Amino acid sequence: MARGQSAVAYTLQRGDVCVSETNKREANHVVEEFMVGNTCIKICDDYCYSRSNKDIEAILNRIARKAQEHFTAAAERNNPQE
Repeated sequence: MARGQSAVAYTLQRGDVCVSETNKREANHVVEEFMVGNTCIKICDDYCYSRSNKDIEAILNRIARKAQEHFTAAAERNNPQE
């Protein structure tokens, strides 16, 4: 990707994040936009926008479990028990 071009990133059905230069969506519901250095970050809620509260809660719980697994693994690597 050349300087000044943008790539689209979005969450896939299984929870992974996809970054693509060519796979652009027609509409994104941007809820927050900010800059980090020269990079424009746009946060969209398309994945959750049309979901029920129960579905959203399940998504957030899944994210929390994955984050906790990551933090636990990182802590175990940094502080191995003998």
